[in-house]
Amino acid sequence: MTQQARDIIFYQGSEHFISPEPLESYRDLPEFMALSTANHRGYTAVWTVVVDRLFLVSLSGWADGAAEAGIRGVFPTCEAPVRADWFSGELMLQSGRLLSPSELDPLYEDEKVLYVVAGRIQSMRKLQRPRRPVQSDRLLRAHVTELDSVDSRILHALEVNHITTIGGLVRLDALDVMRAAQLDLAALAQLEAALAEEGLTFGLQVPD
Repeated sequence: MTQQARDIIFYQGSEHFISPEPLESYRDLPEFMALSTANHRGYTAVWTVVVDRLFLVSLSGWADGAAEAGIRGVFPTCEAPVRADWFSGELMLQSGRLLSPSELDPLYEDEKVLYVVAGRIQSMRKLQRPRRPVQSDRLLRAHVTELDSVDSRILHALEVNHITTIGGLVRLDALDVMRAAQLDLAALAQLEAALAEEGLTFGLQVPD
């Protein structure tokens, strides 16, 4: 199964992947049109925590029958950011190196669990995974075209924007890669999946 695009959350000044997706528990969530095989649910969201409140900052995707795309397709009367008062439960925030690739339960070096009630953060627990050495210098120095499962147009976009090695790619975080190479979420998901196959992810600290 193709690795799926994931929501992103900004918490305490850092960017993390997030699971589960808080929008899935919204009672009036419409059906979204699938964007690609790497995004079956049809949308990707960006979240943030301000003080102790969870907010939806942006939403990419088009809901079936909606008059507008993005946040207004789900919350027609609201402007971003939208306070996520509907969500209660645990959120897993994941960052750092991918230690164990998995479609359902990936394991990262740095993980935090947020306990949320009605959109308000009640507490946080941090999990620290043992660090493993980054893959060999050969892999980090390899040209991005060695990620042969990635579409050639995506690799070309990286090259023309001076992202030429795998080491140079993984030094960047996911949003920086999207901005630098002008990639969409489906392209980003392809890159994430290809890196995961090598035990890598975005935002690594690697030697020069």
